[in-house]
Amino acid sequence: MMRPNIQSNPGAGTVEPRYFTIKQAAVYLSVNPRTVRRLVQQGKISEYRLTKDTPRYARDDLDLSLIHI
Repeated sequence: MMRPNIQSNPGAGTVEPRYFTIKQAAVYLSVNPRTVRRLVQQGKISEYRLTKDTPRYARDDLDLSLIHI
């Protein structure tokens, strides 16, 4: 399965970030952002709060969730 090129710094090559926003996570998984929220509610993806208001999703959790989708 080919992954979209999501870069934390577009000029830095093909390094993917360790944590994704909900939109980035949805693109990474090829699903709708609502599906990401549903997967969190089902306990298939963990949500991390690196700042007060913005949830983030770890790339490793997203990779593991591909087994469950």
